[in-house]
Amino acid sequence: LVNVSNLGDGSAIADGSDVWAAVVSVDVSGNAWWNVTATGPAQAHNNTVRPSEISIDVSTGSVPVGGVHPLQSGSSVDVDVQLSSEGELLIGRAVSVEISAGTVSGTKMGVTDGSGRAIISWADWDDALTTYGMMVGDVSITAEYAGGIYGGDNQALGSSSAGASAHARVDATLSADSTDVQMTGDSADVTIRLLAADSVYQPQFSGMEFDWSARNDSEQTNIGSGTATFNTDGLAIVTFDHATGGQLDISIDEVNLSGWLTLSGNPLTVEFRPPSSDPEPEPEPEPDPELLPVNMTCEDTDWRVIENESSMTMECELLNLNPVRISVGIDFAPPTEGVDMFVMPGNSVSLAANESKTISFVAKALVNATPGPRTLVITLPVNAGGWISNSSIVELDYLVIAAATPIPPDQSTQQAGGIAGWMWGAIAGALVLMAALFLLITRRRGAPEEEEPGDLDWMSAVEGEFESAAPDRGADLGLTRPLDDIMPTRARPRDDELEEVERGEDEEYMDDESYHVDADGVEWWKDEEDVWWYRYPDEDDWAEYNDE
Repeated sequence: LVNVSNLGDGSAIADGSDVWAAVVSVDVSGNAWWNVTATGPAQAHNNTVRPSEISIDVSTGSVPVGGVHPLQSGSSVDVDVQLSSEGELLIGRAVSVEISAGTVSGTKMGVTDGSGRAIISWADWDDALTTYGMMVGDVSITAEYAGGIYGGDNQALGSSSAGASAHARVDATLSADSTDVQMTGDSADVTIRLLAADSVYQPQFSGMEFDWSARNDSEQTNIGSGTATFNTDGLAIVTFDHATGGQLDISIDEVNLSGWLTLSGNPLTVEFRPPSSDPEPEPEPEPDPELLPVNMTCEDTDWRVIENESSMTMECELLNLNPVRISVGIDFAPPTEGVDMFVMPGNSVSLAANESKTISFVAKALVNATPGPRTLVITLPVNAGGWISNSSIVELDYLVIAAATPIPPDQSTQQAGGIAGWMWGAIAGALVLMAALFLLITRRRGAPEEEEPGDLDWMSAVEGEFESAAPDRGADLGLTRPLDDIMPTRARPRDDELEEVERGEDEEYMDDESYHVDADGVEWWKDEEDVWWYRYPDEDDWAEYNDE
């Protein structure tokens, strides 16, 4: 086989050009036989293998130690691959990066870009562990190019590879559920734990063995020894079997694991104290259970109170959510600025288990009450024997509305009327006064009518709020006072100032909305001049009520 690279004239044979070849025989004397037959055409091709060069740069978020890259949870692994051939960048070439430790390995692929680079990454070292398996200790990182074709004549391009070293270390703690065990019999168990700081490594401890030995220093006795195995959760149970107590020593052989395991708490000693001869203490009494707050729901309507008009009521329901009977207080600060308020049937309610009751808040806006929105803050303390008290706060919004103001006559009309207008006003006033006097005299002389039961139905709303015996004449009125729905407090009249009024034959006052009988049996009635009159039980005469 002859390797020919130049033509007969000495020039190089160009790849792909036609050439003819012939063999001329020459003897040792230099005689040549030129009667030959040329063969051709033939073409030259470069069939050598062109080399490739690959390099890698590894980054793990930590500074390499002795050229070894630390691998740790929470940090990425980035491998920067550079590929070229005889100084020329190789673009669009597939490269691979393999991470391996022992029998566990994993590979990722990449393609070189316009600069001949490919960056292959794992966002978190934990991702590689969960994808490929546990890799601890020394870890190899290898980048590889499998080779290919180069140039228009398809010259063979050789493969190449490059590697880097890394190390994965595991931090763990050896502990026991208790290092001071009070024995209650001849033996006792203790749970030993081996827990990884990074839970992704916890399966690495499954099946790992550790040594234990039992002794009693006070008796100078070696009780026994053995091995135990951690389960998938890193737990193992060791039984200490010596009635007089002693010590249990736990240790893990770090020598064989020093390449990847950093262990704290090793070795570990557990103290076992013999059973106590003292009687067991009495159990602590169970604490009283705590009551649930009472549930209060009110009408879904606006609560509006108009100045100097009838009282307005808001009904609410109290629900006992407890399994026992409770006492519920209904506490609130009395409103100010001309508003009176009370609650029916009273400020305390008893509720059986899961029972509900309806209560009513009654509000009255007095004359000159300040208008505007108000909030009634209600505290609901609950109590029951053998239970811890509780309370809740409920807020009720209501609106105080000023009384309607009459529209005065047109001022210009009054001026135009002059003296005639003044006279007509005086006459009208006199007529009103005469009519009032006539009605008053008629009521005084009227005969009493039998009271209809329906006339006092309204008193059922306040039944139980005013319960006392009928007072004697001249006694302190106490709760006996006029009631403007919610009555103002006035001084008791002196006996020498009472004006007596004869009982009329036609007692129309009983039909008036102001007429009522209070809990002491005293009758009350207000005339057209807004003057209150009262009459004690079993008396025929009315007396004017003075607020002095």
